[in-house]
Amino acid sequence: FGRWGWFGMAFYLPGVREFSLLVGACDASKKVLSGRVDEGDSIHLIPGGIREMMLTDGNSNVTKVVLQNRSGFVRLAWEKGMDLVPVFCFGEKWTCEKVLFPKPIRLFLAKFRMAGSTLLGRWNSLLPSNVRSESKEPITLGWVFGKPIPVEKLKTKKASPEEEKEMKRVFDQLDKDGDGVVSGAD
Repeated sequence: FGRWGWFGMAFYLPGVREFSLLVGACDASKKVLSGRVDEGDSIHLIPGGIREMMLTDGNSNVTKVVLQNRSGFVRLAWEKGMDLVPVFCFGEKWTCEKVLFPKPIRLFLAKFRMAGSTLLGRWNSLLPSNVRSESKEPITLGWVFGKPIPVEKLKTKKASPEEEKEMKRVFDQLDKDGDGVVSGAD
């Protein structure tokens, strides 16, 4: 049974907290994730976070994945000697419409690292839609599971400058235009 790493504020919001616990989520802080790994749990993370959510355009065929400043999961894998399994879902951005809050509310929520938008699916609820809103064509989700990336446990608490440089090199290869966002067509 794996645990989802979730934004920490979720556990302070009534309703969201209960849903988070129901689906097996835990705070995505390093301390909590490290403890879950020590207990034997697998961890599922979606590293793009709020920035990726705000960049999502359901009317576009281009999906943007945010990797800039999202290397904590690699560091945790190094510290614990855990393999990384890349997973990607195509089509999920069409299951809900993104609704932006007014700018003052977005700025306020940003101080708490919370999204300045919400998602509306079928019947204006959080239930995902099964047809695209503009064309009414059925949504098919495509899951791609990459080959596990073996990660050797570090002998020291910190990665060496060479290891940090290698991680940056890999991320830079993915981020062709240097904006911290990887884009690709669905």
